[in-house]
Amino acid sequence: MVGSSLLRHLRLLLLLPLCLAGLGLAGCVVLPLPQDNGEITEGREIAAERSATLELGRTTRAEVTEKLGEPQAIWEERRLFVYAWDRVHWKLLVILAARTGAAGGIFDLPTHYMLLVQFDANDRLSRAERCERLGLTRFGTFLREWADGKRCG
Repeated sequence: MVGSSLLRHLRLLLLLPLCLAGLGLAGCVVLPLPQDNGEITEGREIAAERSATLELGRTTRAEVTEKLGEPQAIWEERRLFVYAWDRVHWKLLVILAARTGAAGGIFDLPTHYMLLVQFDANDRLSRAERCERLGLTRFGTFLREWADGKRCG
């Protein structure tokens, strides 16, 4: 999960000089601005230490809610709890220039994180995993694939 994020950021840094050169010629400047630990911009992060207390086959659905709070989403048919949050590790400074003036702004580039928790027919924990969802992957598609057994990463 963390390794794939690092690889994506390294690819961005390798492609950045080419992109900047092309955009600069078009009257545009785009600069990525790294953010140290990143700011949570949406949702509520579930710390790894808290989710580590969950025990497969033992922890009940009620205990998960007691330990982690109410999930952001519940998929009853699949007995799935979703705890989701976005963290901004990069911001993008964009400046557009033309003969008539200039405009620009700073935009967040969020990384989507989730803690997915699934229960068996007896409401006991059967699976739990911290995931990073790529921005191009639809939320519903990601959940469906995970509920069908696909692992994150």
